[in-house]
Amino acid sequence: MLQRLLSTLWHLLPLPCCLCGLKSDTDYNLCLDCQASLPWQQHVCQQCAVALPETAGISCGPCLQRPPMHTQLLAAFFYQGAIESLIYHFKFGQGLDTGLVLAKCLYQYLLTKPRQRWPDCLIPVPLHVKRLRKRGYNQAAELGKHLACWLSIPIHLHSCQRVHHTPAQTRIAPRDRRRNMHGAFKVSPQFKAKHVAIIDDVYTSGSTTRELCRMLKRAGVETIEIWVVARAGLGSRSGS
Repeated sequence: MLQRLLSTLWHLLPLPCCLCGLKSDTDYNLCLDCQASLPWQQHVCQQCAVALPETAGISCGPCLQRPPMHTQLLAAFFYQGAIESLIYHFKFGQGLDTGLVLAKCLYQYLLTKPRQRWPDCLIPVPLHVKRLRKRGYNQAAELGKHLACWLSIPIHLHSCQRVHHTPAQTRIAPRDRRRNMHGAFKVSPQFKAKHVAIIDDVYTSGSTTRELCRMLKRAGVETIEIWVVARAGLGSRSGS
């Protein structure tokens, strides 16, 4: 109920730009100058969202040679500049209002991508209960709730659980991140879906979502998309 009320008020109230504080004149709660300055993704690999030359195809070489378990990675932005600051505030500064703006940006980006059908449900990357209690909310779930409301797609907040309290990926060397996440998730035996979208704030090495994909595949899911606000490079301070 609260999520739907916030989403409705978002459309009705003339909020200021979340970056410069001036009057917002777009649907992103950003002024036109700030919107234009954001690092929107354009020509990128459809499976890992790394930038590609304009003359390249839809997939990069590594993804062609070794296709990932997910079919598509959709990231609205590159993780840099103002987006990095906004995500950091959303994730660690109790910035739920900022999360609403980021969710709207991702929503608008998703609408630009042609598709035949939407996923059966949304799966936010779960937090372990200890980290959830410390932070107060799961940033992936907050994004997912808004998207579920705007797209009329069911969201599953409890079908996937984080059962191991692993060290934060930002504290782990890139080469060790996959091992850190092994066995971290559990999917409910009652979960039934063939096409899902995993929701998160930032995608970096892919170790977190790769492990979640592995468990969802074991549960019978056939098609997995990943939707994130931003795509970071290896070595970033934030990401999954």
